[in-house]
Amino acid sequence: MAFIAPGSDERLTSFISIWGHILLWSVMSSSLVYLVMGSLWVTLLKVGHKKWHFKFGAGVLFVLSALWKMISKDAILSLAVAGIYSAIDVPLAGEWALLWGVGLSLITIAINVFIACCPIYSVL
Repeated sequence: MAFIAPGSDERLTSFISIWGHILLWSVMSSSLVYLVMGSLWVTLLKVGHKKWHFKFGAGVLFVLSALWKMISKDAILSLAVAGIYSAIDVPLAGEWALLWGVGLSLITIAINVFIACCPIYSVL
């Protein structure tokens, strides 16, 4: 599978190539978000909490759980999008793979923020 850059005239036609490109963009954008949030978490935990001071094992567990969640979520969502595109036999351009990948990450962030901030969720 060769990488097709956004702006190229080539189109992705097979299921594996569509899935791989959407997964690539989704993992890259999600990893950027998790890198920022992980460093923020470590910094706040190190500075703000004396009782729950940062331990190396907690940081490793946080990073591993975030990686597992990110990769599994991105694989499932990009698999669904690739399945739809290959079922209707529509070729996918490189920039649309970029938009789908980043969009899946943004939708996940929005859902997580809604769940964290929604007061009705805390009652359930």
